[in-house]
Amino acid sequence: MNTTLTKGDLKRPQDGTYRIWKILDPARTLWFLTWFLIFLGLLIHILLFKSDDLNWHTDGRPIPLKAAAAYERAQQGLPY
Repeated sequence: MNTTLTKGDLKRPQDGTYRIWKILDPARTLWFLTWFLIFLGLLIHILLFKSDDLNWHTDGRPIPLKAAAAYERAQQGLPY
């Protein structure tokens, strides 16, 4: 009985994944991915700031701290 494994016997999915890096340059791919994610994050934030419903800076909600919210409402003459 022959128990020696040859290269053709390895059939796991990760055995051939190194081939993609022969096609794509790893350094350029990582730089592209970095700049794409930065651009995507900025674009999402700009779109959220421009919308009336999702702008969290001017939504009119009270300050989350209870004492600060009570103080601001008292300044405006509103009951807490």
